[in-house]
Amino acid sequence: MDNYILLLLFKFNPNSRIRSKNLNIDPNPTNTNNVRWFEKVIYFYKAPIVRFYYNLIFFLIFLDIFSYVLLVDYFPLNTYRGHYSGIKDLPIPITEICLHICVWGIIIEEFHQFFLIHSYVEYLADMSNILDIIAIVLYLIGFITRFIVIEEIFMTSKIFFGLDLIFWYIRILHLFSAYERLGPKLIMIFKTMKDLLFFVCFILIFLLGFSITSWSLIITSSQITWIYGDNGTLLNITIADNNTDKWNWKLLRDLTNYGVWKVFGQVELI
Repeated sequence: MDNYILLLLFKFNPNSRIRSKNLNIDPNPTNTNNVRWFEKVIYFYKAPIVRFYYNLIFFLIFLDIFSYVLLVDYFPLNTYRGHYSGIKDLPIPITEICLHICVWGIIIEEFHQFFLIHSYVEYLADMSNILDIIAIVLYLIGFITRFIVIEEIFMTSKIFFGLDLIFWYIRILHLFSAYERLGPKLIMIFKTMKDLLFFVCFILIFLLGFSITSWSLIITSSQITWIYGDNGTLLNITIADNNTDKWNWKLLRDLTNYGVWKVFGQVELI
């Protein structure tokens, strides 16, 4: 039986004959004729490469459903007796129901993996598991706030679902790392990113200095008004009355946008 399972794995490898010789396995065993057809099906679907492929296919379908829901089929809870997916009084659309079923299946599987592992340190040492935890936490926040019919909270739930989708897309890189060609390249890219992080820190130092200096000069005209007479003499100086909101998040956003867009070659003043 074990030889037959190995042969199923070697079937997907063009070098299966070479490997079978190294393992002293007959490429045409006679005892496989005694295996019943449903056992062959079970052995086939239990093969690691088959499990990997239908796991990958499921994950791609899951990402498609998630993307579709966020783009065109994410609405508030149906408390006003409307129609969702052509069905009256349906609380949420059918596609979103399918999405929640998929995510809860992933959550259950992740809990199953967490409780079966021998060392929690080993579990957290895997970056893919950390991404799973972050994605699950973001989903749970979005899932809870999704059922509160208040505009601000509804938008909050959609924001968390959007952030959650980003982490699920990043999570698919872990599946691609199993490929013979993509895997080593992904490892090289991640190691290169670690080395480039120090250079990014140097760039941020100069970027912040340039952005703060330039933006402070640009907004001076909106903060101070110089009033001159007809003969050019200074009559008065008025300062914008914005003591309550001198510092806000919009200032930080404008500051960052100005410096970043200048790096990318934007030549306009603002």
